[in-house]
Amino acid sequence: MVKRPPFEPATCATKPDCNAMGPQMLNLVSLLDLVCWGVCFWWMYRISQRQDSMLKELHQQARSIEELSRKEHEILKELHPTVQKIEESVDQVKESAQG
Repeated sequence: MVKRPPFEPATCATKPDCNAMGPQMLNLVSLLDLVCWGVCFWWMYRISQRQDSMLKELHQQARSIEELSRKEHEILKELHPTVQKIEESVDQVKESAQG
């Protein structure tokens, strides 16, 4: 009977032709992963800054539009009685022209 050595699972340490770069490659991939996450977070931060500045501009534009609308409304209030007077005088001229 032939005596066999006990069973050992094959690992990189026990195989002579195994590439010894495994753990180093894993570290490189982990480092690359961290760098990609950092770039992603920086990118999202830049996008949010641009969105914030756009929102500020939109709020400022909305305020100026509201202010202009109020001024326009005040002007129209002042003109409305004048328009009524003009319409009355046009009606009087129209009646006198017809009569």
